[in-house]
Amino acid sequence: MRFLLSQQGRITLTKLVLDEIFFMSCDVINALKNFLKIFESKGLSHIQGKNVSVITKQLNAAVVSLDEVGALPDETYGDILRGFTNCSNEDFKAVFQHLLTQDRIDHFSLFSPIATSFYGSPSSEPTISKIKRILCDASDLYNNFATSNKWVVNC
Repeated sequence: MRFLLSQQGRITLTKLVLDEIFFMSCDVINALKNFLKIFESKGLSHIQGKNVSVITKQLNAAVVSLDEVGALPDETYGDILRGFTNCSNEDFKAVFQHLLTQDRIDHFSLFSPIATSFYGSPSSEPTISKIKRILCDASDLYNNFATSNKWVVNC
């Protein structure tokens, strides 16, 4: 198929325009990373009603955006686990403290017999996949607690 000289390069131009429109600046990348660090340090305390469904959607959007541009830090999985351990619901906190301990064991020794878990070792699965799964599990756990009246928010 031959194109006229005036019609050549339109696909390339479209690609360049779309890249420019959806370009993620360093400021946006830094803001998303800062959002993740704030969640790590403050946990659910800065979310109204300690609503896990809200923060999991926000975290998912942030990590997917960072992953798309190759800027998702490897330590984000542990950061999110630490964030979920910072809450007032002891049962919810215990699950994520366990997962955080498991993550530390996995980092300590990839070949340890006790370092195997459903969530895998750091090298066995991409960070984004682990994060998406943990966010889904956190949301499911929150929904279970909320529907069974076990999600009590201590203000």
